[in-house]
Amino acid sequence: MTKLLILLLSFWVGIAFSGATHPLAMGLALMIQTLLVALLVGMTTQTFWYGYVLFLVFLGGMLVLFLYTTSLASNELFSPSWGFMGSTFGVSFTGWIVFLLKGELHFNSQPNPLEVETSAFNSFSPCPVDLFFLYSYPTMYLTLFLAWYLLVALLVVAKVIDISVGPLRPGF
Repeated sequence: MTKLLILLLSFWVGIAFSGATHPLAMGLALMIQTLLVALLVGMTTQTFWYGYVLFLVFLGGMLVLFLYTTSLASNELFSPSWGFMGSTFGVSFTGWIVFLLKGELHFNSQPNPLEVETSAFNSFSPCPVDLFFLYSYPTMYLTLFLAWYLLVALLVVAKVIDISVGPLRPGF
């Protein structure tokens, strides 16, 4: 039920992103969309590490895009489109009504015992299956290699970059 709610919110943010005209509004919608997808990935895989890493990578990219946007289009005014916001609100309100009706109409008081047993196994497992395969013998070296590669790439980029020379304007 929570996954359906997150999918509905993700759909609404996608509609709002398609109607946004200002780059900062698009960036905010993209960041909210990434947060919702990270939550959905975390709920699906029984561990939130994948979603957390996904959110951090997108957040780093969004910081770079925010820096470029503020340096190139710093004086643009943000004026919301009220007609588009009204239609988006109408679509989302209709979606909420369908969501609430669907939840009430398909209420099942007799749970399936197999589903209860499977969900109990997944929620109380001391080591989730995804993490076990990630850190087990054959793939352990690949995981360590990727961690070292990212660390070396970070150090190389930090050493090569020169703050005083670059495509961005200097600070005020």
